[in-house]
Amino acid sequence: QIEGIWKKSVTLPCTYQPSSEYLQEEVTWSFRDNSSTSIIIQKNAAGDHIPLSQYRGRVSVLSPRPGVVSLNIRNLNVTDRGQYICKVTWISRINRFQMSRFATILLDIDKAEVMKPDITPSKTPLTLPVGGNLTLTCTANGSQPITYSWYKISPAGYKVLKASGPQLTISRAQHSEQGLYYCEAENFIS
Repeated sequence: QIEGIWKKSVTLPCTYQPSSEYLQEEVTWSFRDNSSTSIIIQKNAAGDHIPLSQYRGRVSVLSPRPGVVSLNIRNLNVTDRGQYICKVTWISRINRFQMSRFATILLDIDKAEVMKPDITPSKTPLTLPVGGNLTLTCTANGSQPITYSWYKISPAGYKVLKASGPQLTISRAQHSEQGLYYCEAENFIS
């Protein structure tokens, strides 16, 4: 069984031992669901044939050397989970006898690990002289994209938005700007 990550790429391996007596004639990759088997891609001397539109632009047969006919699937969908069949057909150089072999591979699709943003707080208070400049940078670890907002706590205890983005810049600081500032980071799960 092969594990793939949703929206990523995966390569399903299929290999055979090449023989000087036989020529590889065709490689066929198929997908089997509960009720039927559908051809995903056929590769032969005429080129690649991808009959189903949902696979066009997403699948290819990787053949870096003789004996390797692996299937590469890009931009994995949950519906790509299931059983794949690699069929290789050869033809004899001597008597034109045709021979085929099959291999079956199971593919499971996992959702990518997602994480809430985790901000590392500043260790010490910062002091800025009147008229000075300061840039505070908020960094967070977590699943992208992460959006940042900088707030200042008002004397009445309310949070006031001071900046959007990972940096807060204070130019030519005034006494009125002293106080408690903090950063909030959000992504699609928090």
